[in-house]
Amino acid sequence: MQESAKPNRVGIEGVSYSLTHVPDLVRFGSKPLRELRANPALGAELSKHLRNFAAATAYAPHQVYIGNIAPEKLRDLPQPWYEKLIEGATAEGRFGDLVDQEKFYALLAGADQFNLVSFDEQWFQAHAANHSIGRAARFRPLSEIQNLCDKGALPLYSGARLVGSFESAHEEDASLAADVLLENLAGKVSAAHSLRLALNSLNLKPDDVDFVISCSEEAVGDRYNRGGGNLAKAIAEDAGCGNAAGCDVKAFCAGPMYALVQGASMIQSGVARKVAVVAGGSLAKLGMKFESHLKKNMPVLEDVLGSFAVILSAAKPGQVSIRLDSAAVHPVRASGSPQAMAEFLAEKPLAKLGLN
Repeated sequence: MQESAKPNRVGIEGVSYSLTHVPDLVRFGSKPLRELRANPALGAELSKHLRNFAAATAYAPHQVYIGNIAPEKLRDLPQPWYEKLIEGATAEGRFGDLVDQEKFYALLAGADQFNLVSFDEQWFQAHAANHSIGRAARFRPLSEIQNLCDKGALPLYSGARLVGSFESAHEEDASLAADVLLENLAGKVSAAHSLRLALNSLNLKPDDVDFVISCSEEAVGDRYNRGGGNLAKAIAEDAGCGNAAGCDVKAFCAGPMYALVQGASMIQSGVARKVAVVAGGSLAKLGMKFESHLKKNMPVLEDVLGSFAVILSAAKPGQVSIRLDSAAVHPVRASGSPQAMAEFLAEKPLAKLGLN
């Protein structure tokens, strides 16, 4: 691209945020999985503290995430928010939506390319079939599903009812164990859902996107490439972005910022015209503080997978845009103290622009 044709600023065309409520997967979060293995009796107590979809939808912070409540309004709402639920709350918002577990199971089945997911047909047809996209769900008799779970497959529940199973892809490869692959597939389908939301809200075709950057926190791979897989292209495929290439950016919770800077740089340099920055939910973080919630007789609040998508392109007049001349990084030489973070990520970038 010629110098004169390079965009001076990179516009944020649109964003979408989604929360997928998966109470019956909380048991597979890193902390609950370890504690339940050591003390199986905790399972019954955990089940008593799981929220239904209505309660998760009406939880004020979730309404903030999808754009129905401004963040600063939280301080005016009565607490505790998990008890003082928002009356009339909806699962759709200005920025995105909340997805229930039944739809999530349908998305899992539709994105399963390796025949790892099986469901009881009667339950699936009654509760999840109307959410199906992609591949047809694979069905097994409940007796066979139970047998798979007895041999090590992960049980998929709907409340107290066993409705499906998730198998490993290899008996000897730890990177292809059932819990790792469920984490991978959950990240993929939640990110793809947010990407579809963003494209639909902008009336864009999936083929309009020519690069996807994933900044999720999962590790995708196999025995020889343990974290070297490319979830971005899998997400692009699931969302129908057939013209897109893609790659993953890993930097823990800073990943989205680096991904946005890299995506904007690709557009400004002329390498790409439209970039989607996406992230799926982290299954491992479900129920991180569940023991504290149980001790305080609270519902388990870490029962959702958060995902998002941001669509970038050359900025249009009046559009919210990214200024790469003020992009900030936290260098190795800086300490990890809050003061250093503020200095390098806020003060120095503003000083470059002559702002205080």
